[in-house]
Amino acid sequence: MNDFKKTNLEIIDRYNKRFKIYGDDPLSLNWKDQKAQHERFSNFLKLANVENKNILDVGCGFADLYAYLRNKNKLPKKYTGIDINPDFINHCKKKFPSLQFHVGN
Repeated sequence: MNDFKKTNLEIIDRYNKRFKIYGDDPLSLNWKDQKAQHERFSNFLKLANVENKNILDVGCGFADLYAYLRNKNKLPKKYTGIDINPDFINHCKKKFPSLQFHVGN
């Protein structure tokens, strides 16, 4: 197995272990807590006007950025999430069935 594929599988395994412990929670994604996650999203919104824009969220995890934007009434025109972890993408598809999610790296 090449190093790139091995590294991908190690990353997926690490996050799946956290997902089994914490579920749909920022801790599964290695955030300190939801407050830290939301501070980063808030800082992002200070830099970028996302309303009516197309967003490609690479490393989307559980699409928490989309949920944050929705709660702030700052919806993008289109949101697409990409993550290396197929389990996260399947979870996102159930959580937000109207959005597009893809497994990718």
